[in-house]
Amino acid sequence: MNKAQKWIAENILGLKDIAPANPATAMMPEGVGRFVEVNGTITWISDNLAAYVKDGYSVNDIVFAAVNLVMDKVRVAPWSLYKIVDESSLKRYHAIINNKHDAVDWAEARRLRKKALEPITKYDSRTAKIAELLKWANDRTSFSDLVADGVGYQMITGNEYLWANLLDAGANKGLPQELFNLPAQYINIVATRAWPQRITGYQMTNGSLEKFTKEQVMHLKDFNPEYGVAGEGLYGMSALKPGNRTITRNNSAKKAGATQLDNNGAPGIAYVDDPVVPPTGREAQANLMKRAWAKEHSGADQYGKVAFSGYKMGYVSVGLALKDMDLTSIEATDLRGIFNLWGLPSQLGNDPENKSFNNAKEAEKALTTRAAIPRMTRFRDNFNRKIEGDWGGLKGYCVDFDLDVYPELQENQAEKWGWVKDLPVPEVYKLELMNLDIPDELPKDLILVPNNRVPLADLTGTISDEEANDINEELNKSGLNDYR
Repeated sequence: MNKAQKWIAENILGLKDIAPANPATAMMPEGVGRFVEVNGTITWISDNLAAYVKDGYSVNDIVFAAVNLVMDKVRVAPWSLYKIVDESSLKRYHAIINNKHDAVDWAEARRLRKKALEPITKYDSRTAKIAELLKWANDRTSFSDLVADGVGYQMITGNEYLWANLLDAGANKGLPQELFNLPAQYINIVATRAWPQRITGYQMTNGSLEKFTKEQVMHLKDFNPEYGVAGEGLYGMSALKPGNRTITRNNSAKKAGATQLDNNGAPGIAYVDDPVVPPTGREAQANLMKRAWAKEHSGADQYGKVAFSGYKMGYVSVGLALKDMDLTSIEATDLRGIFNLWGLPSQLGNDPENKSFNNAKEAEKALTTRAAIPRMTRFRDNFNRKIEGDWGGLKGYCVDFDLDVYPELQENQAEKWGWVKDLPVPEVYKLELMNLDIPDELPKDLILVPNNRVPLADLTGTISDEEANDINEELNKSGLNDYR
């Protein structure tokens, strides 16, 4: 039995024939990968998630930049608790924002969201507790930071584990008192053996053994096709696994460049190669040349000037210059490859070949729509399932994030108004299309014709000029006439 197996036997299985260890002080041996405890039997998984943190995110600047781009985008969105008032509109809203493509009507998504969800104005003790968590998940982490950090774990390891410290008594029994992200690289799964395997709990092995029930933990995992009896498919597959060779090459290129700089010194060796100088006098002649060079040929004023020697000289180059090693080309290629692991535009990583303004603008939008929002919607859906079930049974409510904080998703209102204003429909409907507030005084059936934006009824003489002016004044207050 090796050191790793002995540690597991002592601290996880508690076998009697092994000298017992103190779980509070036992440390996971270096190099131990993940395992799944299946009906009390340890099955090993060679994929070591701690290595993705240690040799990927913590070492490679491209991985660090890519992960933090998404985390920073996720972090800006505020979260709130709402009452569900229209299930149909809510489903349509979810369907729209789950679309990763550019042809998404974000204004329609906002309209449906406003129709489906009603802000809470009066809280009871249970809704107030959830609202409190949506500001501060625990005593040191805001909820937005909690979501962003969880996304980071998921991007690096393929897994996110959110632990809820559930209240076991009082009016808020079953609700989370606080929320923490568990370190995904140190979490192991406890599961059943029979198909389909059911997760029954989780264990954290980082300095000490901590056990959690499946009800306490919200586990999000990326797709993993590596199903096996060892339980590989119960974990998500990290994007860094297929990208391992690219990251290893990039790390090696950085190391090679650093080594070349550290050891660079003199790029070559100059020597006296003149037969008129006897071998015994060449060292003295070389020293004479060095002194003459330092005295007469160094300094900014000597830049570009040619030095002369009265003797025949030879030169041998030692090592490669950085430009000869072509490290810049390797870095650019690796940048695109690593960013592509998560579907991120390489322009956002200062790709030297993709820096135009339009590209950067579209890249920023792609970062939001293809990376940040899909991860936030996934978190939201799972979190709502938890608070409706394992975490308190809070039904009829949902947690959601605010899309309005992303200006890249705002449509060009003036451009949209260019075709909305001439539609032969009531002005109320046009205001809805523009996602603008509708004044209570605005008639529901009022239609304005394109000719100077006057009421259709006014042209037929059925309303007075004073009434028409009153209506136009209300339109000015609503902001509609600003787009004429």
